[in-house]
Amino acid sequence: MINRACRAAVLFAATLLLGAAPSVAWAQLAGLNVNGDTLYIIKETKKGGKVSDKVKLKVKSNDRLLAIDVRAADGELYGLSSKSNIYKIDPKTGSVEKLFSLGTKFKGVVSMDCNPVADACRIVSDKGLNARFTFAAKTLIVDPELSFASSSKKPRVIAIGYTNSFAGAKTTELFDIDAETDGFYEQDPPNSGVLNPIAKIRPKVEKPLAFDIISFGEGQNTGLAVYQKQIYIFDFSSGVLSDPIKVKGLDVNLADVAFLQSTR
Repeated sequence: MINRACRAAVLFAATLLLGAAPSVAWAQLAGLNVNGDTLYIIKETKKGGKVSDKVKLKVKSNDRLLAIDVRAADGELYGLSSKSNIYKIDPKTGSVEKLFSLGTKFKGVVSMDCNPVADACRIVSDKGLNARFTFAAKTLIVDPELSFASSSKKPRVIAIGYTNSFAGAKTTELFDIDAETDGFYEQDPPNSGVLNPIAKIRPKVEKPLAFDIISFGEGQNTGLAVYQKQIYIFDFSSGVLSDPIKVKGLDVNLADVAFLQSTR
């Protein structure tokens, strides 16, 4: 039987050695600032990246976005807010459309990522929350809290991502970054909340950490993190972050990031 670390090495085709130059073409990203009120549109350049636009989000003053992701089914950008509202977001104008409310309050660092197979969104937090909602049902289902498969410690998950994030995907896997153990885990099965170890993350990271998985096709995935105002390509088999990619004009830390456009 292939262990999880070996499977991750096969799953993520772009494997980088420490200090190697990143080779993933990501084209355009939307980054959410930690205040949850502005999108930073980041475009890839020959020398790294640059902020091409800062888009003020038109949410009410008593609300703010916690996390964002692109839904594979329609290619639109969605956000989860502190008031538990789900918004559809226009990254060009900052206008938002409230779709529904999940009717709960979220505590701590909250992460959200869309499942391309179930057309649902997973929501986790560094307080142990493990929940999901479907766009069809529009209700929150709270699953068992996050837990380590081989430790009694309490996880402190600060970022998640699903693989194969494209319309028509047949399979997907959920991966978590945990700040308590500086570890990278597969959450399998996702509804159980059990975190199975893959690798240690090097160098050590802390919140805020923005993270997403770019997909080029079935089984062709790689990770990208924005940490301390710089971009890193993430090797999921070893936990190693690439040398930093500088982003001209990025003067704030990001809470989350989503791929608006990718190329290969």
